[in-house]
Amino acid sequence: MAKTIREQIIEKFAARLKPLSSVPVGRAQRNMDDGPEKFISVWDGDDETESEEYGVSSMNFPIAIECIWRYGDKNPSVAANEQIGLIIDRMLNIDAGADPTFEGLAYKSELSTVSPRYPDDGEVFVAVFIVITIYYAVTSGNPYQSAII
Repeated sequence: MAKTIREQIIEKFAARLKPLSSVPVGRAQRNMDDGPEKFISVWDGDDETESEEYGVSSMNFPIAIECIWRYGDKNPSVAANEQIGLIIDRMLNIDAGADPTFEGLAYKSELSTVSPRYPDDGEVFVAVFIVITIYYAVTSGNPYQSAII
């Protein structure tokens, strides 16, 4: 079966994160075991219709990136901010080769939220939560057909 434009974007988004994770990038799942792996999962949110004009539906949706790992000997704040930098660079830095259109499927992607999650006393995991909003367009009523706006 054909994949919607939205699903194709999410797959390309997750694939771009793969080099930053020690294990396969998850989709809407958490993995906090005792291993040393750095686990990344993506969480796609609700579509919001921006406009419906001339047979084109302009949409946007957030994709949250959750990264959880053992911070080791580093200060958790330092470890979190290093990881935030790596993720933003990988996902959005056009100068480093990031494609904000995900091979022409979207017309824009932008950083929305960055949240470090620090451990409570005695915990060994730190996390970051980054939300990137994806803007795309489809032919009205056809989620499989990308449209130019």
